[in-house]
Amino acid sequence: VVLMKLDSAGQVVISRGLGAASSASGYAISVSDDGRVAVAGSVTGGLVPGQTVTNRGLSDSFVSVFDAKGVEQWTQSRGAKAADEATAVSFGSDGRVYVSGRAQSAMPGGSVTGGWDSYVQTFGETQTTTNGPITGTSLGVTQFGTIGDDNVQAMTVDGDKLYTAGVENGSFVVRQFRIGTGGAPELLTTRNLGPAIGGEVAGIAVSDGKLIVSGTTKNSALDAGSINSAHAGGTDVFVAS
Repeated sequence: VVLMKLDSAGQVVISRGLGAASSASGYAISVSDDGRVAVAGSVTGGLVPGQTVTNRGLSDSFVSVFDAKGVEQWTQSRGAKAADEATAVSFGSDGRVYVSGRAQSAMPGGSVTGGWDSYVQTFGETQTTTNGPITGTSLGVTQFGTIGDDNVQAMTVDGDKLYTAGVENGSFVVRQFRIGTGGAPELLTTRNLGPAIGGEVAGIAVSDGKLIVSGTTKNSALDAGSINSAHAGGTDVFVAS
């Protein structure tokens, strides 16, 4: 996994690599208001020196945080006994890092329903001394899904609310969580938008109190309110508010 920062002329000003004992992939990136950068994805084998890996042949989720100058602050690689991967990452206004993904078995502190299940995990930052190293600490994980295969394809944080959108057992599903005082996300509501029919979620955001979801689908009748533009056939782009 390589993190690069380019200036306005397209010149590379920062380049940082994250190696792995076997392989690693970056699937999501987020930049905080103070310039910190979080990268999340999957790794097979150890990602940090001396790391103990439960199953070296299966992928584990990871998240790495860098400061505005590209200096790595901390990395956490945590996994289930079976395969798992992080697919979305966001900074909250509280400075915490929120990671979402999917796993084939229980994440530490979570539980599974069946197949691939989704999860949301919160990380806080601690510094033991004034100039000591910064570490990322898991504050809680919530695992959710159906008896089929589920995944989170987009996530956003707005105040003390966290939203995910993805495909669960073949249908588009949007979920709303409350971020508890301890940091663990608590599921509040779930909205099923209907069969995805070969589609996927591309993005999610909050604007003026409305949740905006975008993606692609072959479904001509998504359960997302009034349809302002008719289905054109094949795979169409959708934006739902």
